[in-house]
Amino acid sequence: MNESVFDIAARREVRENYLSRMESRHPKQSEDFQEAAAYIVSDACLEDLARLKSGDYYFGLLQGRDWQTKGKQRLIFTLPAKQNMICSLINTVISIKYDAFFSDSLYAGRPNRGRKAMLTAIRTWPDFGKMPILRADIRQFDAHTRYSFLEPQIDAFFADEPELCRFLKELSKEGDILKDGMITDCKQSIKTGLPFSSLLDNLYLRSLDQLIERKGFFYLRYCDDILISGERKEDLKLLLEEMTDAAESIGLHFHPEKTFIADKNEPFSFMGTKICGNVIDYDEQYIQSLIRNIKTFAKKTAVIKRKQDLLPELVLYKIISYINSRIERERFPDSFAYITTDASLKVLDQTIVDLIRSAASGTTGYKKYRISYDMIQRFGYQSLVNRYYRACSNR
Repeated sequence: MNESVFDIAARREVRENYLSRMESRHPKQSEDFQEAAAYIVSDACLEDLARLKSGDYYFGLLQGRDWQTKGKQRLIFTLPAKQNMICSLINTVISIKYDAFFSDSLYAGRPNRGRKAMLTAIRTWPDFGKMPILRADIRQFDAHTRYSFLEPQIDAFFADEPELCRFLKELSKEGDILKDGMITDCKQSIKTGLPFSSLLDNLYLRSLDQLIERKGFFYLRYCDDILISGERKEDLKLLLEEMTDAAESIGLHFHPEKTFIADKNEPFSFMGTKICGNVIDYDEQYIQSLIRNIKTFAKKTAVIKRKQDLLPELVLYKIISYINSRIERERFPDSFAYITTDASLKVLDQTIVDLIRSAASGTTGYKKYRISYDMIQRFGYQSLVNRYYRACSNR
């Protein structure tokens, strides 16, 4: 008998393994996280899984809020901590149980995959940099998803699990949400920010994936970001026309500025990187944004140094701790798996060293200062270029 997702999630060892993974991803745990974690291995979680399986959708109204990112405004949805964690548990079980039914070309919402894995796959393409590339991006994807198109995909994909179908459809229905303290109507079917959003993204775009695969093109997709390789630009143009029709049939449109065909040596931006031929570097805007953030902190630190007459060693500790935490937050070590050049890292390295020296000397510009590079290293700063080449040697 096919064991349901809810029954698998109810197993003690499954919940404990899930919790172990979550704790490793969230070393700094809030009180809400700790409370939700205790809930996952409790009998109350078992009771709630049984309620959801029986069709008792006990969640209240979803909460939505506008979120500004990279100049865009997106509607992000949230659940209370316990409800979010039980959804995350169920989604984890789904992703493992049904992973084999998804195309190998998909990288969002799947075990041991993600942005890093997709960009690494680009670097290791056998024909990477040798053929034209179709880069496609769906405009405001989640905001334009509609329940009438998603419902039949859920029913078809999870046909053997009616209880799971019912639960996922409850989360996807159009209707009231709570936003800015007021109840408002929401047409968006895929709720960005919830644990199931990537899974539902993949279901919503199944017809588009199937079209590309039928045509025999090699492609990679992460949510609504798509790269397709073709021998001739003419073939990719014809494919894009068919993809446009397929997208419009489910209420979607490709972004006119982010959807184009690039020649093999024509540079383009993709998921925070700049790709040109067989070279992958960091996107210039991303590097400059990071430099601006560090420069702002360095200037503030320099002012404090002058006003309080702090020792250079104390300032070095302060600014290098900030920079190291920022580098880890940006997951720079992960990017070394797919970056193929040290060009941007050299610029970033030199700028960071200059900013460390200016802050420790109490200056706000690049004046003469007496802080040696050895001293900067002793206080914990490691050259990104050196770290990159060490990582490359382990590829």
